[in-house]
Amino acid sequence: TFTKQHRSHNYSLITDSFSKHYLEIQTNLNKMKKKTTEINAAVANLINQEREVIKQGEDVKEESHKEAKIIIHLVQQSQRHLTQQVDIAVQRKIQLLTKQREEAEKILNRLKGYEEFVEQNLNRGSQQQVLRDKQSMIQVMTTVNQDVDPVVFQPIEQANIIFTRNQTLVDKYEGIGELN
Repeated sequence: TFTKQHRSHNYSLITDSFSKHYLEIQTNLNKMKKKTTEINAAVANLINQEREVIKQGEDVKEESHKEAKIIIHLVQQSQRHLTQQVDIAVQRKIQLLTKQREEAEKILNRLKGYEEFVEQNLNRGSQQQVLRDKQSMIQVMTTVNQDVDPVVFQPIEQANIIFTRNQTLVDKYEGIGELN
């Protein structure tokens, strides 16, 4: 290597110096190219992960939508079943109450007829006729008063159909799922 001196400084020739520096620069450039390749691969991997996360999010949304539809269907089915049960219970109670009411109305009509008969005898009949029919009127009224017990016509069915919430089901379906 040819060296030149000037005022106590040593200088190398450019061609000799360039080769040495070129090699050093080339080595560093190769390291940087390797890093660039690694970072490019990392960026591509990140892009793929972003796509995967987006796709996974859409899949989970679709699954939760399907699950919600299933639950809604089951709840609607349960509601229809409960409605049928209510209709059956109401119909049974109404039939019993209607039969009881019809019996009470028959007896009420008979009572009204007896009352009318007695009142007519008392108001329109002569005193002799009233006294003559007294025994039969008293006997009819006594029999009716003994045979007819208003307590029997207290409703045998009550308006006691009550909806009871299934709290376990409500608690269970407070949420349709969780993210893991």
